[in-house]
Amino acid sequence: MHRDPELKNEDVRLLFEALRRLLAGKGYRRRETTWYFDTRALIRVFSFNIHSRTHFAMGIALRALDRVDDPTVWDAIYPRRCRETHPQIEDCAISVGLHDMVDCTEFDKLTKFLNRAVPGSEAVPKIVQAVSEVALPFLEGFQTLDDVRRVLHSERASLLTIRETARDILLRI
Repeated sequence: MHRDPELKNEDVRLLFEALRRLLAGKGYRRRETTWYFDTRALIRVFSFNIHSRTHFAMGIALRALDRVDDPTVWDAIYPRRCRETHPQIEDCAISVGLHDMVDCTEFDKLTKFLNRAVPGSEAVPKIVQAVSEVALPFLEGFQTLDDVRRVLHSERASLLTIRETARDILLRI
């Protein structure tokens, strides 16, 4: 069992285990509460953090940015990490919270584990369903740099956080 200090709450542990099974079954590898799926051109990133509510985020890290000097907050906090193999959401060329892609009122209720808005036995299956039906299809829609470029020029771009360096790189390659 994962020994992250944030995973003290039993409901959160149940969620972590359910996500671990789902994502491992899809070929994602894990470091702490972030999962990665590598392709030749990019890395799909799925992460969750536990605070007053559980926050889920998805991102696409571009290998074309691996050696570009474009520091993020993580470079100052934890410089030993390897962006090229284990990027954080902040390193991703594009990112979005799952909260922004689903009915946020209902999802807020499901993800407030520490406030017990919805019992974990009821919330965990619904959260895993949202990850399976919304987050994974979003991430799996990115196979190549062309997929990233296409999304940058689509209506969905308004939902995304897009790093300027990534936008510049995608315009050049």
